[in-house]
Amino acid sequence: MTNRQGATLALWVGLLLLALWWAFNKTTVRSDLSLFLPSGANPVERLLLDELNTGPATRLLLLAIEDGSEDQRVFASRMLANTLKQSELFSRVENGTVSLDIIQAKPLFRYRYLLSSNIDQDALSTQRLKQALSTRLQELQAPLPSPFKPLMSADPTGEYQSLLRQWLPKSRPHLTQGVWSSEDGKRTLLVVETHASAFAIDVQQQAVELVQSEFQSLDTNEQLNLIISGPGAFGIQSRALIQSETKTLSLLASAGVMLLLFMAYRSKRYLLIAIAPLASALLAGIVVTSLLFGELHGITLAFGVTLLGITIDYPLHLFSHLRQGESAENAVKRIWRTLRLGVITTCIGYLVLITTDFT
Repeated sequence: MTNRQGATLALWVGLLLLALWWAFNKTTVRSDLSLFLPSGANPVERLLLDELNTGPATRLLLLAIEDGSEDQRVFASRMLANTLKQSELFSRVENGTVSLDIIQAKPLFRYRYLLSSNIDQDALSTQRLKQALSTRLQELQAPLPSPFKPLMSADPTGEYQSLLRQWLPKSRPHLTQGVWSSEDGKRTLLVVETHASAFAIDVQQQAVELVQSEFQSLDTNEQLNLIISGPGAFGIQSRALIQSETKTLSLLASAGVMLLLFMAYRSKRYLLIAIAPLASALLAGIVVTSLLFGELHGITLAFGVTLLGITIDYPLHLFSHLRQGESAENAVKRIWRTLRLGVITTCIGYLVLITTDFT
């Protein structure tokens, strides 16, 4: 090997190691499927897509605590709700306990008189105000403190209470010791709303893992069982199943291809050379995409691997056209026009993908 060949080999090895380091340490793989939703042609479609992407229904996680005693389930429900409310991953945590978030209610409280259906010409008359203040006094004298007590001075007529009562559903979950439970009382129930969309599977997985870890810290005796459902949980399970089956099928397919190549050419060297273009193309694609866009989408990676599979054809063309005693360099020169035609037609076919609407 000449000095020039040695320097070239060292350069390629250095670039390979740098690309490997970047691919494993600097590349962020994204799995948010919201990028593949259409933009919507009119306001109604855009509203529907917004609800599918970021609507409350897609961000809910339904939790159920079962087994153990009733007191254990109720205690775990309250403690878990209090802990999850401190996390920035969740926008709401409800388990049936009566609470009033004054800060969150400010917009509704500010417009209570505009929203209320009880406001008429006599709403602020002396007689009506006297009746309202008498009702507030009875609430203050009740044995259980009213959650609306801090608002009474600003809302003496109780319009805000009336609004909330009007919006309460006609049928509500069963209560056990003040927290939601199933009708048979064997499960306590919680509803958790995440800030992230259900399509943001990575963030949803963080939320689910946090719920599971906090529950395990509460259930030190392992007498309780936690069930998690909802769009985010379904997305996590679906991704895990897809990844597992993809890895299994990919390994089987790769093993089958390598076995077929080894049976055809009876050479480990040829096998490694045939894989080199595919591996290097995949590595280069990951690094370039990461540098240009700052991240790599999982579907881009999967689709890219499929497209780059064509690169294994060229070494196979070379091996299949090698003659007895002929060097690889001479064989390439002899079939170069055919290889070049294959490269050109492949590039023409794949360059059409530049016109796609997807980022």
